[in-house]
Amino acid sequence: QIFLRILFTTPGRDIFAPNLGGGALKNIGATFGAQEGSDLISDFIIAVDTTSRQIIAIQGRNPNIPRDERLLGARVLSAQFNKAMGGIDVSVQLTSQAGREAVANVGL
Repeated sequence: QIFLRILFTTPGRDIFAPNLGGGALKNIGATFGAQEGSDLISDFIIAVDTTSRQIIAIQGRNPNIPRDERLLGARVLSAQFNKAMGGIDVSVQLTSQAGREAVANVGL
């Protein structure tokens, strides 16, 4: 839950943590052509990486978080431009420090 919340937070929107946010919503509602699908995918992959680094840094300050709740990493498993919907379909794998994995499927 926290991963998706931070992923879709626009940096500068939280007055208490102005640098926090992956910025994945920045392209929502933007006008783009079919050839720009790869740009959307690249922006989303960068947002996932940014979010992962931010969460790992936040969790590193709190030693009381159990290993199965700590993020080890996140990676984009697949990302495709959906011409019919005018957006992207993405699968992101989250891995905890305990080795547990979860997949989030997102359509934007």
